[in-house]
Amino acid sequence: DGDQALARAAVQVDDWDGGTRMERTLVAFLSVPRFSAFARGAAIVILSDALERGDHAELETAMRRLSARAFRLSLATPLAGDPRFRPATAALRAILPDLDDLVDGSSLAGLTDFILSLARPAPAAATIWKRVS
Repeated sequence: DGDQALARAAVQVDDWDGGTRMERTLVAFLSVPRFSAFARGAAIVILSDALERGDHAELETAMRRLSARAFRLSLATPLAGDPRFRPATAALRAILPDLDDLVDGSSLAGLTDFILSLARPAPAAATIWKRVS
């Protein structure tokens, strides 16, 4: 039963339906040298709605560190599937300069097209989103 499974999962996850906390995960990843070494020269795609909770200073620092290691740092958010979407939250505005891409993550087809396009150079996400804001 899907409803029962979701209810059970919600009890197990401390921030279920309460906002994203990417900074915790990124800080943990970056704090372990053998893990953070995997980011060096990599194309990193983060799948998240990016609706961060609380202070985003740690997220901004972690994204800057991750961007410095990566070949390309991308954020795919299902919210960008809406044509009215703009990176308007404080957290998204803070991390936008560190992103190479901020793309629609609302469908598997769109994500597949994006991942296949990673070999081609693209303008920085901040440049693109400043034009449409």
